[in-house]
Amino acid sequence: IDLNGYMAPTDASSASSSGDSAPIEIPVDLIRPLRGSGKMQISRILLGAIILDSVDVGLNAADGKLRINPITANLFEGKYKGDIRIDVSGNEPTLSVYESITGVSLAPLAKAMFEKDNISGSISGAYKLTARGVDTLQMQKTLNGSMSFNLLDGAWEGRDIWYELRSARARLKQETPPEPKLPARTEFSSVTATGRVTDGIFSNNDLLAELPFMRLSGNGSVDIPAATVNYSLN
Repeated sequence: IDLNGYMAPTDASSASSSGDSAPIEIPVDLIRPLRGSGKMQISRILLGAIILDSVDVGLNAADGKLRINPITANLFEGKYKGDIRIDVSGNEPTLSVYESITGVSLAPLAKAMFEKDNISGSISGAYKLTARGVDTLQMQKTLNGSMSFNLLDGAWEGRDIWYELRSARARLKQETPPEPKLPARTEFSSVTATGRVTDGIFSNNDLLAELPFMRLSGNGSVDIPAATVNYSLN
């Protein structure tokens, strides 16, 4: 099934002046009267450029509460698993999500999600979050929970940080710069981070990146609603 054909068309007038998409309202009137349960097996789902294979979905709905569980699928050589709950029985909709990915190939994932083709490796991660609000923007601002990720055995293509550091050192010492290795790439054995999410802000104090020639540690925050990053690296 190609879900792109069921998505609303992009409307330039619905975007804000900053270029962000307008918030999506939670379909309370659609969810409240639902009552039923079932499960589906789908061989392949196309959503944007993301491809999910061998998808299993379970669904239960009653009394204004919708749970989509389990959700399992193959995703770019790895696994996806999810549990999503929406409760519209009260005055304000609430959302609870637990999702994880394991051993997903980073190159096709980055290409599909961000149209980037300069990173490789595998990624695993999980997040467990709750939120409340009448639309997606309000829910972003009330996100609470935890997040973690781990990148393994990858590379940043097109940049050789080790060469650039040695070249800068040679210029400072007025020495002959080293010969670059082509194609330029920066390998890493692992990049890990865990943290809490409070009111839409992810705080992380244990970012650690292991490269062949150095170790990077860091801490900072990501403001999810504002899409801004504030980090310090050593």
